[in-house]
Amino acid sequence: MIFVDENCVICGGYNDDTLLRLNDDDFFECPLCHAQYGFASIPLVALLPFRGKGSFRPGESRVPLDLQGFMLARSQPEQVVLADKNGIFTSRDEIQAYLAVVKD
Repeated sequence: MIFVDENCVICGGYNDDTLLRLNDDDFFECPLCHAQYGFASIPLVALLPFRGKGSFRPGESRVPLDLQGFMLARSQPEQVVLADKNGIFTSRDEIQAYLAVVKD
């Protein structure tokens, strides 16, 4: 299983460049690759099927500690902001295949 903390799972690494930030659409977004994460389905986090625009809320809006450590999953087809409990990612290869069809 792949777990989400405050850094982008796709970009990898643990540095300021990959820290997820809250965007204007209320999703956490990576400032490098613009992947978006939806935290509405705790204990799962949805990897959204569309990229963010890089429009972030002012200030340091990072993933709070109480939202870290949850499993990453595909989003539900009918409600993309919610995670699909049957779509939990178990490898980086699965994430890359999912991202291959993500809308920019």
